[in-house]
Amino acid sequence: MVICNTEQLKGLLHLRKFVENSPSELIHSRTDILHIIDNALVEGCYSSKHQTKLNQIRNVWFDRTYAGQYVCRYCLGDTSLVEYDYLSGTDHLECVLKYEQKNTN
Repeated sequence: MVICNTEQLKGLLHLRKFVENSPSELIHSRTDILHIIDNALVEGCYSSKHQTKLNQIRNVWFDRTYAGQYVCRYCLGDTSLVEYDYLSGTDHLECVLKYEQKNTN
């Protein structure tokens, strides 16, 4: 079970708006996804199974919003001035490692 903090709840609100406004060809099973988001907003948590689905939708949102820009997928920070040794793609290496460590425990 994933407990949502304030930042995650804000992110879910943005994700919900994205899902609502996206064409059905881009987001399949829109109703199911909106239901997952709405439940998470009300309950303040969601299951690991739903986390996987939400991450997939977030990746679609990120790719559509920040395509071609130097932005970290995890913190949404600008990475255009970061040295290459500290990046994983366009993501901060620190953010990637924190995410991986959090999801392996």
